[in-house]
Amino acid sequence: MVERSLISFVIVMSAMAYVTRAWHIFALRAVQGVFAGYGGLTLAMAAESAPRDRMATAIGLVQTAQRLGPALGPVIGGAVAELMGIRRAFFVTAVFYAAALVVVFLLYETQSASRLAGTRRGRAETSGHCSRPRSSC
Repeated sequence: MVERSLISFVIVMSAMAYVTRAWHIFALRAVQGVFAGYGGLTLAMAAESAPRDRMATAIGLVQTAQRLGPALGPVIGGAVAELMGIRRAFFVTAVFYAAALVVVFLLYETQSASRLAGTRRGRAETSGHCSRPRSSC
């Protein structure tokens, strides 16, 4: 779902470079809103992938990044627009979203169902609360 969201952001930001009317921006932002919402998902990804003793640190880093984006984004975006032009600034933003997509695609590994099942099975064996016959626990 995060990859889908990032792909839509790349497309929408690239399309914003070609707008000619204010309502075009409004419509594209509405489309972006339909596909957005990866904030909660990234917190879940951090919680799932971090070792148990580093989970709080991972969640804290994600939340810090989520707060820094709206705080620093307009300043950086304004500087990029001043240096490169407003249309190219949208392409620069699309490139950053594409880079985030590549990072998520290449570096994030989901826990497989078999590994999760093995973890649950291991907990059931050590706690003595296996609901299946003993030979399958």
